Amino acid sequence: MITHYRNAIFSLVLLGFLLPSPALPAQEIYSNEHVKVIRLSNQAYLLTQEQDYPANCLVIAGKDRLMLIDTGLGELGESLLDALEVLGKPVKVIVNSHGHEDHLGGNSLFDRDVLVIGHGHCRESQVQSGQRFQDIEKNPTYDFEGNPVFFIPYTGGHSQCDILTFIPHLNLAHLGDLFLSESFPLVIIESGSKVETLMLHLNEIFQSLPDNTTLVPGHGKVTSMEYFGGYIGLMEESIELVRKKMKSGWSLQRIQEEDVLKKYEKMGQFFPFITKDSWIEQIYLSYSQ
Repeated sequence: MITHYRNAIFSLVLLGFLLPSPALPAQEIYSNEHVKVIRLSNQAYLLTQEQDYPANCLVIAGKDRLMLIDTGLGELGESLLDALEVLGKPVKVIVNSHGHEDHLGGNSLFDRDVLVIGHGHCRESQVQSGQRFQDIEKNPTYDFEGNPVFFIPYTGGHSQCDILTFIPHLNLAHLGDLFLSESFPLVIIESGSKVETLMLHLNEIFQSLPDNTTLVPGHGKVTSMEYFGGYIGLMEESIELVRKKMKSGWSLQRIQEEDVLKKYEKMGQFFPFITKDSWIEQIYLSYSQ
């Protein structure tokens, strides 16, 4: 599997794991203390919440309403609302990529007439103000002013209710925390998720989305399918390095102490809580079960 991505991996390594973002007419049009609004196109806006680490919300603009993918931390809600006012239209649809607080904390800021779309496993945390709810397992599409939006569940990789949102008419996909473009993944082992499941999901996404799709991760830089392929290859390689030591009888502590993922140092620096050692532990626990 690594061979499939070898050219992309080589490019990533040369550039310190960071390829430039795809050629988009990206332009910052507003910022306040906590939120930046970046125009990706005439209909798509990236709202980046600046906190200990940047979380990405994506806005799709229609003629008279907005679709908001993820609402960020509730404590930054007023800054989010101020940023949305710049777009001059009300939010009528919210999509939650999964059930973690930094992606749905702002749901309670919106009125009952807003439709919340997400995975039914996390319905209770997503519907915070009596809003209507669309379970994507029962209805995986939404017609946004004549353009279909698709919601694809990928559970058991990061968490148990992750979804990918694909907006084909804009060549955009929001992956939530299935993809952290500048970091090792975060696999919530205690919730039943596994590294091998996440990697199956990422490979399926890479093989399924069109080559010209722009990818919005839950955290990190907006990027391209080319970068995504290289990222998958790097993660596959890191997993193989750890598994090779596991098969040789090495303990978790020894693998961490020997620093077998030293070459991936940069991927363990984006988050303070996702390090080389934590990724090694996720791999070790996943493949020990």
